[in-house]
Amino acid sequence: MTFTTSSGDTWTVRLYIGDTVAATAIFSDESLQQAITSEGDVMSGAALAAEWAAALYARAVDKRVGSLSLSRAQAFEHYMALAARLR
Repeated sequence: MTFTTSSGDTWTVRLYIGDTVAATAIFSDESLQQAITSEGDVMSGAALAAEWAAALYARAVDKRVGSLSLSRAQAFEHYMALAARLR
């Protein structure tokens, strides 16, 4: 997966959606470039990428083991709200 830190459009999308750490990146540069191309501009591309991230988390289930819980629903809600703000 290609991940670059630069001042280009894909890095700008990463900044908007918070996908800035290579080790935990959600998207490749190529995926982000596809979002930009599909939408026609960086901000709309970032909104689309946020929707894609929400779709990834929508497939996951919340988990609870004893007192420890992991809520994927919160991540879904976060990325959908972010997409709405970016639109």
